[in-house]
Amino acid sequence: LELQTINGGIQERARNERFKVFFDISNSKNSILAIAQNYEDQVETLLMRMFKNSGFFGAGGIKELSFRNNTFIIRPLLKFSKKRLIETCDINKLNFFIDPSNFDSKFERVRIRHSLKYFNKINFDISQIYMMGSAITKISNEIEKIFFAKAKDNFTIHPLGWVSIDSDWFFKNPKVILIVIMRKLLMQIGGTINPPNREKLNNLIDFMFNYKTNFYEMPSKTLAGCKIRFWKDKIIILRLVRSELPFRLIKNWNKIIFDNRWLVSGNKNIKVQYPSKINALFLRKKFDKKKELPWEIWTAIPICSDRSLLKSSILNLDESNLNNHLNRDSEFINYMCYVNKIKIEFLF
Repeated sequence: LELQTINGGIQERARNERFKVFFDISNSKNSILAIAQNYEDQVETLLMRMFKNSGFFGAGGIKELSFRNNTFIIRPLLKFSKKRLIETCDINKLNFFIDPSNFDSKFERVRIRHSLKYFNKINFDISQIYMMGSAITKISNEIEKIFFAKAKDNFTIHPLGWVSIDSDWFFKNPKVILIVIMRKLLMQIGGTINPPNREKLNNLIDFMFNYKTNFYEMPSKTLAGCKIRFWKDKIIILRLVRSELPFRLIKNWNKIIFDNRWLVSGNKNIKVQYPSKINALFLRKKFDKKKELPWEIWTAIPICSDRSLLKSSILNLDESNLNNHLNRDSEFINYMCYVNKIKIEFLF
């Protein structure tokens, strides 16, 4: 595993690293990602979320079809038990690997797995848990679609990886709608696979409403890898880069997913990373002299890690087209593609 600061235990870190590789390959091959999670995995996930008091929108379990990091993800085996899958492999003489950590009770999922044996002893049909999760998933998906259809004209996801929300609209909405909207946006901007902690999200929205009449005075808050603050009559959500992420090398494949937020493509042996604070300041001075954009965005845009190439390219930049922030977004992305030989696209 790459050494970097990631919230969660070793299983979560390993899962994140696996998905990083899977997404890179899927994007390079323009393919669909198939995950072999099974019936018991779904039941375990539902129980884990119940015990964590995840609420209605967090209790839907694993989705059979989803779209993440420019990749369609299918889980065609969710309705099949682990026993059935092992029997199929044995009959067809297919080798498979069992992770030893699946038997280590220090992990929450393993403890939940052991509890399923107790359900069997008391003749409790765990299929009821599965069916409940499936029903909640269908309902929550439809509700989420309705909420976002009503909200889409009141927030903007910008090409440089941040979102702005109309503050008047925000404070006119009930909390249940704001939780759904903020939950999705925080995951999108923060590049997280898992949703933010429900209690912390509730607390964040309560905190923001405390400043409803004097929002200009609200201190910035952080949650799920994001910074939330007030800016030019808007609520903005930005990626918070607490520590320097390691560079990613574009080598055998032409596309990689960087920080679960960016689709990056380029020539072989091009290294990309987030800029240092000095380089971020350098970028801002060149592309945003009038300071019309939040300063934090420049710290969370992937660039070529060759500093000399970066600086020389920006010094020669034609600024004639940088008259407004919309042109500046596209001009920056196009220029990085032309000179630094990388193409970046924010995933949303």
